[in-house]
Amino acid sequence: MDEGTDDGINFDECVAIAKLIEAEGHLDFFNGIFGRMDTDLSLAEHNMPGMSQPIAPFLRQVGLFKRETKLPVFHAARIPDLATARFAIAEGLLDLVGMTRAHMADPQLVNKLARGEEDRVRPCVGASYCMLKKTSCIHNPATGREQYLPQVIERSANPGRKAVVVGGGPGGLEAARVLAERGHKVVLFEAAPKPGGQMLLAVRATWRKDLIAIVDWRVAELARLGVDVRTSVYAGEAEIAAENPDIVIVATGGVPDLGAIEGGELCQTVWDVLSDDVAAKADVLIWDQMGRHQAVSAALHLAERGHAVQFVALDDNIGLEMEYNARVVYRKRFAENGVKVTLDQALVSVRRAGNGLEAVFKHELTGTLSTMTAQQVIIERGTVPVCEVYDTLREGSANGGTTDIDALLAAQPQPRSPGGYELHRIGDAVTSRNVHSAIYDALRLCMVM
Repeated sequence: MDEGTDDGINFDECVAIAKLIEAEGHLDFFNGIFGRMDTDLSLAEHNMPGMSQPIAPFLRQVGLFKRETKLPVFHAARIPDLATARFAIAEGLLDLVGMTRAHMADPQLVNKLARGEEDRVRPCVGASYCMLKKTSCIHNPATGREQYLPQVIERSANPGRKAVVVGGGPGGLEAARVLAERGHKVVLFEAAPKPGGQMLLAVRATWRKDLIAIVDWRVAELARLGVDVRTSVYAGEAEIAAENPDIVIVATGGVPDLGAIEGGELCQTVWDVLSDDVAAKADVLIWDQMGRHQAVSAALHLAERGHAVQFVALDDNIGLEMEYNARVVYRKRFAENGVKVTLDQALVSVRRAGNGLEAVFKHELTGTLSTMTAQQVIIERGTVPVCEVYDTLREGSANGGTTDIDALLAAQPQPRSPGGYELHRIGDAVTSRNVHSAIYDALRLCMVM
């Protein structure tokens, strides 16, 4: 419809070309896109926009294009929900809406709509995790794995077991949802006042707010399924034993890992500044060992609020483990907000220097030492498991808290042992990982219980 660049094909030229093609009589429809596909930024902001862009950013342009043509017009670009699709059709802006990523998030979208269950559609949050390495969805791990993971959870042949899930982050919520769909009686304990875990921090940073739908959808599903969700309860051995469970899933997550860095006690974490437990200072240095969203989004969050930010990464690029389109959006916004980036640096130590801090780094390729100063140093090294309740429960469990990996990978039920409850842990309660992995853990473990 428009290449959107000074040296590209503009709207009027696109319409003229479309009319010439239309007159030839060989086409049945137009599929309209905006922008080019020659750079990562063009893909991220135009052709396949994610949550950094508004919903349906090019509906106005495609509507104007449709006025000029006779053939039906199709369009797909961040139209993730049925309400927006319905609007586009009702207003005559489109003849057919492409919802590729929405169907990846929930392949049952049309079936649910036909059954009058539109409010149950698993939402596409625009995370663009599906562009990371292969066909996948940040919160539907069955997508791309349909040969051995179900999109629709089947009821257990032996329903009615009592299950306790400890922890209400994405992994715990998914475990409770799947167990309830299987027909079991589920109690979920969450220590915080509301479910969400680390997602409640993630959505406080810059443009990632749509991620909260990962939590909201599961909370709504648990209510529909009658799961007993108990918040503000720090569940220990006594609280769990009182439920007389057959199954216990520990999804207690993790806490920030400061590691054994000399002077680590002088530093803060991404959690500290995003939760406002610690006030961010005017001059901040953020060191990222993980290459995920946490440090990068926190750096941009602070820079957008007027803080001077130095961003230092262990990798040779920022956000090395991210999907490409998020990485290029961060790079652009770092440049717009004056974030200084230094790469290939391992943090060696932090020490006091006058009224601030001095961080010593070692270059990953040359071994050269260098120093940087700031009023505040923030470290992102992933998490270490919170597994005290798991360790306490192992002795009384039938399986010793051991998940049979061969059965897990084969999507088969865990071996049953007589006596006691079956105990497993998932997500960051095992080791530091991402949202998708925690939900994937929960689905493939609980779908056969």
